[in-house]
Amino acid sequence: MEKEKPDYGCINDGAGRRYRVGVYFLLAGDVKKSAAAFDWFYDQFPDDIGEPVFNLYAALTSYRCGEIKKARKRLLATQLSNLFLLPFLIGQRNTDMAVNLWHPSNHQQESYLLEIEKFLDEPTNAERSWIETELNTQSFMTLKESYIATFAALKEESDINKESPY
Repeated sequence: MEKEKPDYGCINDGAGRRYRVGVYFLLAGDVKKSAAAFDWFYDQFPDDIGEPVFNLYAALTSYRCGEIKKARKRLLATQLSNLFLLPFLIGQRNTDMAVNLWHPSNHQQESYLLEIEKFLDEPTNAERSWIETELNTQSFMTLKESYIATFAALKEESDINKESPY
């Protein structure tokens, strides 16, 4: 992807290849290369919000590197990218208002978990325990409640200028 900069003036990645590199390195068991790939991504695409699997694997990579503060930040991004993913990983079903929200992307819907099922075996039991602990912290609960309140209001909004969070 870096080779595209001289030709295009930027990285031309409409296919989303940038989301796969760190994930595949972690799946291959190379945590150092995975960490380097995620750091490269955040450096090259600072405004990119990623997608649920990408965010989860970025959090797992940081956690495995012992960078807990970075892992927590990336886990928060995972929570916002799909409210159903983290509870699913710890064996809980989201029974709150998350089902009745406006979802600006199919990645944010519960049905998306079926599309990414093959990626959801990666977290170890220790990582799932860490995820559960984080989900029960005040910062995670407050963020989730604020997100739900905002996107529940957007579902009922008819003014298109108010509907888009972007």
